[in-house]
Parts: sequence; structure tokens; C-alpha cells
Amino acid sequence: MLSRRAVEGCRPGGIASTSAHAAAPTQPASAAQRSGVRQRRARHAAAAAAPGPAPGATHALWPSQLGRQHGHAAAHCTGGSSPPLAPRAAQRRRGPRVPAAAAAGGGDPAGTNALAGLFMAYAAQMQQQMQQQNADASLPGAHVRARGVSFHPPGAEAPLLDGVSFDLRSNQLGLVIGRSGSGKTTLLQLLAGLSEQTAGDIWMGRQLPDEAGGSGAPPLALPPPTHIEQRMQQVGLVFQFPERHFLGGDLMEELTFAWPRDFQYWGQRQALAVRLQQVMESVGLSDIPLNIPPSALSGGQQRRLALAIQLVRSPSLLLLDEPLSGLDWRARAEVVALLAAVKRRCTLLVVSHDLRELAPLVDVGWRMRMGGGMEAVPWPPSSLTSLEDEGREDGAAAAAARGGGVPLL
Repeated sequence: MLSRRAVEGCRPGGIASTSAHAAAPTQPASAAQRSGVRQRRARHAAAAAAPGPAPGATHALWPSQLGRQHGHAAAHCTGGSSPPLAPRAAQRRRGPRVPAAAAAGGGDPAGTNALAGLFMAYAAQMQQQMQQQNADASLPGAHVRARGVSFHPPGAEAPLLDGVSFDLRSNQLGLVIGRSGSGKTTLLQLLAGLSEQTAGDIWMGRQLPDEAGGSGAPPLALPPPTHIEQRMQQVGLVFQFPERHFLGGDLMEELTFAWPRDFQYWGQRQALAVRLQQVMESVGLSDIPLNIPPSALSGGQQRRLALAIQLVRSPSLLLLDEPLSGLDWRARAEVVALLAAVKRRCTLLVVSHDLRELAPLVDVGWRMRMGGGMEAVPWPPSSLTSLEDEGREDGAAAAAARGGGVPLL
């Protein structure tokens, strides 16, 4: 919109005339010129009296629109030397005019506030997850206690476990030996929450009170037994030959297979991703690309991958079923060294027939009897060879497992 000063400048000799007009001698205005000026003043006054745009909403006008609104006054003021006008096609491509408030980011306050709230919730969730992980890393492993645990599945003639009782303290490595079919794997499944015992109780906690209070003192009260769902959250289980249970097409799919998928758990996934990097470095797989299939790994690397999948969950109790079976001596040494490091962060319960490599790490041992019973084994034993062969069905099976009958000691 042209100001009155600009309109006055359109008169010959006015204040806004060009240098060419200023240099020319002043000529008296004709009647037609005075009539045109009066019409332009009338249009200008009508435009000034019209209601303007809302406060804060500015509308950009092209020069062609200015010329049409004010009778091409700008072209007359400059003697026809106005800048070229934008074509109509170009004007249409520019799209609708946007208010200045919307261009500054205030067009949708509700959407902006919702997005800010989402990021604040995500940051709070990330902070909570990191604090929880740091707290879990500083806490000791689970103290596990079982009293009179039995398991008699429907349709079975005899129970698979009968009155099993043991006590495994925090950050200890317990070893379970026994013949095949004595119930070793069944015990691990009960502890992991994959099955529920038909009798008896299982406790898992950071520190459980002793059952006997001191000299002549009454037994201390135990907390309620750990529910099966709580055991599933606290316990990690690595099956025998875990490479046969891989489901992912590559390492990334395998490592994140059980992670939550919903958007509301985005913060938890980010915390797990940070934890995954730490675990992959601890198990020695940080240099392996994550886009290769698990079958491309060696036997020892596949066992370490299975351990990494469970360690990402930060379990307080880690169960392993025959972790050294099917591996050569080099891979066995790698797995044993890894278990020694894992023992510092959680409690371990291992079922194995191979005692020579695991013996330096074992703190307490038990023997499973046929029929589901369990008895304690003095540790360290007087003879590893006799104890190892005792857990096998016969001498031929023991020799075959050792690889051609080579003696262990």
C-alpha cells in the first residue's frame, strides 16, 4: 500500500520525483492531470479506510498487485521504469500466503506441545533405564534357595524331580552333575520359569536371610517365594547346543529378537542398544559385523553369541546346560575365560559332564540321582576323573565324549 508521501511524489516536481523530473522545468498541471491526481487520492483514502489484516498477519503483495490496487501509480512515479512483474504461472507456483505467526513456528501450538512432551518423556525414560542398569551392575548376583522342589508332569509314572533342596549364594558358580535322564535340565527349566514345580518353594533375592539364626536363636523368616513370572525376568538360560535355537537371519535380528516392538518402549530399546554394545565388547564379538548370519560364526563364537543374548537382559542368575559340549580345546578355553568374567556380575549354575576346565571356577557342587533326588558333592573332590566318569552312563560314553578315549588326567 502506497503512503500519502509516495502519492504526493507522483505530482510533477514532487518530493518523490525522479532525478529526470527534478531536472526538468516545472510545468503547470493540466486539468486532466489534476483530475487523475484527485481520483488516485480518493482511491488511496478508500483503501486506507478499509479494514486491514488481523494483527500479526502480514500479507506479501507482488508489484503487479500493488499496481492494480493503486492504478499503477508506481509505474507513473518512475516514468515507466518499474521492475518487471512476476508471471502469473510463477505466482501460482509460489503457493498460498502463510501468516508470519505460522511461519515462525506458532501455527499449531497443540502439536508442538505434544511433540515436546514426547521428547521429555523419552529423555526421562532413557535416564531411568540408564540408572537402573547402573544399579543392576553394582548389585550382586541372585542368592538362590530351593526347598523340597518336586516336579511330576501329568501322565508320568514317576516324578522327574523329587524333594530337591540346595542353596547357591550370590556370585557363586554351582555345578550340577549326573547321568542323562536324572533331571538336570528339568531343574534348570524350573528355575528359569519355563515350568512350574508341583511341590516345594524357590527363592531368589540379592540377600536371603539364613534359615538358622545363631546359637539357639529361632530361624529367620524368609520372604515370599519367587513367583514363576519373576523368575522369568531375573533368570537367563543358555540351552545345550544353543546354535540350534537361533532364529534370526543375521546377528542383529538374533540379538534383538525378544526386544519390545511397540513405540512406547522406544526408550527401553535405546537403553538395550547401549547395553548391547557393552556386552558385545565383553564377549569379544564387537569386531564382527552384525549383518552376517549366525551360521557364519565359529563354534566358540556361536556360544559367545548365545551368552551375549542373555547378558543383554542383565540377569541376576545365569543357567547353562552343557556349555562346553561339542567344542574344541581352543573354544573351550574361550568360553571358560568368559564365564570367569561373567561370574563377577551374576550367579551361575552350570550343568556339565566336563569338569576339568570348569573345576577352577566351581564353588559348590551337587549330584543328581536317577529318580530326581539331589545330594551335595564335597568340593574340591578328591578325583576329578572318577567324578566325571560317574556322571556318565558307562565307560564307552565317557571315552566317546572325551574324543577317542584320551584320559583327562
